[in-house]
Amino acid sequence: MPHDEPWSTDGWNVVVTVRDEGYTRTRSVLQRVAPVIDTNLYNVLLMRIDDISAFLSSVDRLLADDPRLARDVSRILPLTHTFEVQDIAQLERQFGDAAAEWLDRLAGRSFHVRLHARGWGKEISRLAEERTLDSVLLNALDARGTPGTLEFDDPDLVIDVEVVGQRAGMALWTRDDLERHPFLRVD
Repeated sequence: MPHDEPWSTDGWNVVVTVRDEGYTRTRSVLQRVAPVIDTNLYNVLLMRIDDISAFLSSVDRLLADDPRLARDVSRILPLTHTFEVQDIAQLERQFGDAAAEWLDRLAGRSFHVRLHARGWGKEISRLAEERTLDSVLLNALDARGTPGTLEFDDPDLVIDVEVVGQRAGMALWTRDDLERHPFLRVD
């Protein structure tokens, strides 16, 4: 269970969600890999890592060695870009700026955006905002003459956007990433 003391979302770049019975144990096991930040959000932990590839390998080993942990973890999402966010307009601007780095990878490929917002305190329609963020990318790709397509069943790429408190993060995952690391669970 989360702690009642104040918490800060500063500096995190991994969001972990766990199932009820696994919170304390998951926190303890993940603490071996990197510092874990408790939140006042139900079954949500945050982490700060320096190397995503090394982190993914460490988590793969932990889950292979400990099937119980695999049952306790709902999702573990490392993020490549993080930023402060006060409102939806800022989220959309920051998303567009960060995602601009990925346009070459998205060109001519299928993708979609997934958004998860927790503890933000702002009213947000997840599906409407996902459509808006999808459109940001589709429009940018069209403007470059390298259109992409939306695909929800088996996309080439998925862009995960996580908002926790006043901070957001995002990452681009390939189909291969999602198959190799099932704990990512972006959808």
